[in-house]
Amino acid sequence: MFTACMAISAFGAYFQRVEDQDAMLAILEQTQQEHARPTEGVIENMLKAWGRFGLLNERQAQKKRDGGR
Repeated sequence: MFTACMAISAFGAYFQRVEDQDAMLAILEQTQQEHARPTEGVIENMLKAWGRFGLLNERQAQKKRDGGR
């Protein structure tokens, strides 16, 4: 999982298919939940690189509602 997260961080911006992007987001989220490895910064960078600002805004709003977690 950690190697996958590193690869996503390094090369994830090159993936254009939304299905691929969603799969990478799922890997990052699962890694954070199951291994307590912080991936939120990588997720935000990937969403910006992909131009998925709607999802980025939703995540940031959810984080505020959850008290910054």
